[in-house]
Formats: sequence, structure tokens, C-alpha cells
Amino acid sequence: MKNKKGHKAPEQSQDKNTNYLSPIQTIKGLLKQGGKYTAKQLNTLTRSNDARKCISDLRKCGMSIIDRRLPTMEKQYWLADDGQLKLGRS
Repeated sequence: MKNKKGHKAPEQSQDKNTNYLSPIQTIKGLLKQGGKYTAKQLNTLTRSNDARKCISDLRKCGMSIIDRRLPTMEKQYWLADDGQLKLGRS
């Protein structure tokens, strides 16, 4: 099918690409590997712009994600250790 400019539009596949990970899955994987990231870094790594929303959703699902405010006023996020109590944000 051609669009208005005469270029062929990409074909729409009915099956989803199984190699593609959503931003929330990618962020979950990165945090499980033990990394500490800012939302800006996570947005760059996932090529999205909703890292803070993904972190919020992961927290609602029960993941113990800790954050702290950096001197640059950004927040850094990481996953709490399994044996650590979640007392809130540091």
C-alpha cells in the first residue's frame, strides 16, 4: 500500500516480534542486574520517554525500587536487596 507521497508503507505483521521488549520489561531487567540508573539514562536505554511511569508501575507490582535525589536534582533508581526491608525512599 502506498501513502500520499507514493512511498510504500511498511507491512503490518499480525504476529508480534518476540525479540522486542517493552520499556517496562527492559527497565525491570536492568534493575534486576543490579544497576543504578536515572530516569534520563533509562529513557535513553529503552528509547522511550516514560521511565518514571514504568518505575511507578513496577512498584505497584511489588518490586522494591529505591531512589535517592542526586545533587543534580535527578533521582537515581535501583532495586533493593532481597534481604533488605523496604522502609521507603532514601
